Amino acid sequence: MGFSSTADIGIDFSKSLTDDLNMSLQMVNGEGYKSPQADKYHKISFNATYGEAKLHKNDGYNAGFVYSTEESDDDPTNVISLFGGFATKGLRLGIENDTETTGDLNKSITSISANYGIKDNMDVFMRYDMYDPNTDVDEDGSSYMITGVVFNCGNGLSMAPNMRTKSYEDADADAETEYKLNIQYKF
Repeated sequence: MGFSSTADIGIDFSKSLTDDLNMSLQMVNGEGYKSPQADKYHKISFNATYGEAKLHKNDGYNAGFVYSTEESDDDPTNVISLFGGFATKGLRLGIENDTETTGDLNKSITSISANYGIKDNMDVFMRYDMYDPNTDVDEDGSSYMITGVVFNCGNGLSMAPNMRTKSYEDADADAETEYKLNIQYKF
């Protein structure tokens, strides 16, 4: 959906202001770590997070805010993200909303996720994304859901059979469903 690269090359300054409040400022290339700098513009991002930083390991909650801006020859692209998470007794819940503005175009995505540890070596998970390609006009959006189970086999090996369904607001468009098996090995 093109909101941001999953990883960028650049510099980051991070500071913990208290045990629960962390802030960071980044200047990155914006094209991702696999692509060289394509133009003279860089993306600048500010992040503030309050609460437990490692909800995948510890119970607690967190909430945060990210603002990113990247100039261009035409209109700058600005992204505002709000997120929060909660974890207790093997259950993790999360919600995130991202809104991107470029000129007169505003698009948004809202994601809801859940993960529950059934056993020490097995988790079930679900993520549901609702995408609106232009919040200012009546343009059809889409939704994407992924559900599955993660089996931690030991010695760094995990397997996750999962189902992915993409559906569209357009009544004439059929939903697309895929069944996948993801395998990960950590060295």
